[in-house]
Amino acid sequence: MNKIAFLIVTFLVITSCSLKDDDCYYEIYSPVTAVSGPETTSVNTNVQIQVTHAPQRACSEFLEFEKTTNGNTTTSRVVNAGNDCVCDLTVSTQVSIYNFTATTPGTYTLEFFGVSTNLITHTIVVE
Repeated sequence: MNKIAFLIVTFLVITSCSLKDDDCYYEIYSPVTAVSGPETTSVNTNVQIQVTHAPQRACSEFLEFEKTTNGNTTTSRVVNAGNDCVCDLTVSTQVSIYNFTATTPGTYTLEFFGVSTNLITHTIVVE
């Protein structure tokens, strides 16, 4: 009987700590503080850009890059997600990889939202 009670309690604790718990789950923009990576590449070659960002809440983790593209310019925001109900971490910077591949030669500008909507840019020449 104690085993069954233990299993029920364990199940309830695990399911109540789901990341998508409506009362605790959040998504938030994370301002970019630095961008680094290659400045030249070839057509159809993946380039990994290191994007350093400062989460605004301690337990958030990288979720995705929210992008809009206009011609050869792509503007991105870092979206973090987290769960405040099970948080015991401190805020620290994070590095996420932005993958870039161009199918045509040209000069491409990657813009990332920083603090106070300032844009941090990285230019890549594709040959």
